[in-house]
Amino acid sequence: IIMVSEAYAFHEPNLKSRPQDFGEIVRARFRIGGLLSAGDYLQAQRCRQWSKREFAEALRKVDFFVTPTMTQPAPAFEGYDPNTTLMGRSFTAPFNVTGLPAISVPCGFTEAGLPVGMQIAGKPFDEPGVIQAAYTYQQHARWYEQRPAI
Repeated sequence: IIMVSEAYAFHEPNLKSRPQDFGEIVRARFRIGGLLSAGDYLQAQRCRQWSKREFAEALRKVDFFVTPTMTQPAPAFEGYDPNTTLMGRSFTAPFNVTGLPAISVPCGFTEAGLPVGMQIAGKPFDEPGVIQAAYTYQQHARWYEQRPAI
């Protein structure tokens, strides 16, 4: 709600005067923001603030969150539909909405040889710590050096 509301507010003049400058999917998603009310936006901001407080509380006990980056491996390009495939596939949203620094690094492959990512997220403004944690992991795991058989 926050992203599409803000995107629509920013891009509204161009969406109306030059819609062809936007891809079909981006144009459709941004226009959703024009259908939302100020109340929707404010409620989403309240939820965002609640989420930030909850994550801040959890980060008093741990240095980082480590999660999969995606809910499942990448889909095959053939038959790929971004209108349905992108929705709900990522564990990045909580860190996007709270503004916490996060990075994704390779952490292996599926049985089919598709890459799998691990996300490391940290405390507010601790980008150096997140990058150092990712670097340390990469130096030990060395997944970035491996390539699946094709």
